[in-house]
Amino acid sequence: MMKNEKGFTLVEMMIVMLVISVLLIVTIPNVAKHNTNINTKGCEAYVNIMDTMNRLKNRLYTKGFLGQAMLGRMFICHAIR
Repeated sequence: MMKNEKGFTLVEMMIVMLVISVLLIVTIPNVAKHNTNINTKGCEAYVNIMDTMNRLKNRLYTKGFLGQAMLGRMFICHAIR
């Protein structure tokens, strides 16, 4: 009497591997292309943050809320973080 063993055949496993390979071939170039875009946007955001911080610091100084000594400390603390 033959046993009814359950499992995947070699052909089924190869088809699954083919599908996964095609998905990877399509996905990896898109991820690499978007990586430079992500880095560029991250750098632009950092520059915008530093510019906003600098304008706020200057505004607080001109309105008299910050003294000259406090001005340098504020910039150093934010630059370190």
